[in-house]
Amino acid sequence: ISGRYYLLSNQLDSAARAFLQAVEAGEKSNNIYVLARAYEDLASVLSRTGDFSTSNNYHNKAIAITKTSGDPRLLIILAVSLSNLSAGYMSMYEKTGNPNLLDSAGKAATQANTAAITAKDLKSLLESFHVMSRYHYYLKNYKLSSNYCDSIIMNHIPGFTNYNTHLAYQTKAEAAWKQQDLITAASLADSSQKYAALFNPQQEIISLELIYKLNKELNNTNKSLYAYERMILLKDSVLSLE
Repeated sequence: ISGRYYLLSNQLDSAARAFLQAVEAGEKSNNIYVLARAYEDLASVLSRTGDFSTSNNYHNKAIAITKTSGDPRLLIILAVSLSNLSAGYMSMYEKTGNPNLLDSAGKAATQANTAAITAKDLKSLLESFHVMSRYHYYLKNYKLSSNYCDSIIMNHIPGFTNYNTHLAYQTKAEAAWKQQDLITAASLADSSQKYAALFNPQQEIISLELIYKLNKELNNTNKSLYAYERMILLKDSVLSLE
């Protein structure tokens, strides 16, 4: 509980220490449920710091022990761990361009999708759809990428999946742009910004950058200027918070 408190209050060092203590307690007591949760929570902290390699090691630890237990409570942890593992691989691919990491992201997302359906965990299911949409986007399978995004949008729950829906519209916009459909891409980027703002205004930055570039190409001067100015404003606010 203390680890979750520190994580939610963005005290990542304290959260990591608390979850390491939980790992130690789980190992000493041989409590598989506690240990699986501790591994996954620690992995979440590490991914927040950008250390996806170490984070994925702990995701894999959580996955390994959940697969050997018959405890039904571990089904959701398995789904969460697999979806987060796939997202970690995707983040590493986007930083390095290593095709092996893209392949790993796709495989983990496929497994996450199956686990999420079994566990009936919507968040993990949508995360797996997102990674699959990015996977096919990078493979230039734009129609299939867009189909996965549509699966996210169709399962939208106001206030609960705003972030997932924002990402889905963002990927659809990028796919439409790659296919030279600028008008559709600009409309989709607007939708991405809408749901980003509902989740957290700071998440608008990535959408605004796309809106700026697309409307600049479309010669929509006022719209591109608005997007640029708001993007700079939000970047300044993030820098001030940091």
